[in-house]
Amino acid sequence: MMSTPQDVLLNEFGTYYLADELGYFVDDALEEHADHSATRIVRFHSDLAAEVADLLQKMAADPAHPLFETIGKETLYDWNGDQDSWAKFQRLARRMSEGIAKGISG
Repeated sequence: MMSTPQDVLLNEFGTYYLADELGYFVDDALEEHADHSATRIVRFHSDLAAEVADLLQKMAADPAHPLFETIGKETLYDWNGDQDSWAKFQRLARRMSEGIAKGISG
């Protein structure tokens, strides 16, 4: 059982956003993957979903957020390493956060 919003996020990224698989969807199916992530987080971690959404918003606003280092190690991808990667993370995080908010509000 995941115990913190950070754990939930690391598990999601470490399972579904590994560097060697990103090329298959990062340019043309990012929103679809974000929607699936939001659905999983709401379904399996409803008690922490609102906090995960908040964490995603904070990370999308701060490329120096300390969790990027851990997520980078988990996914083998530097999400805040350059403008393109950072922009992709922002799109992904904001879409996931919006999806979670919709999912928990019914």
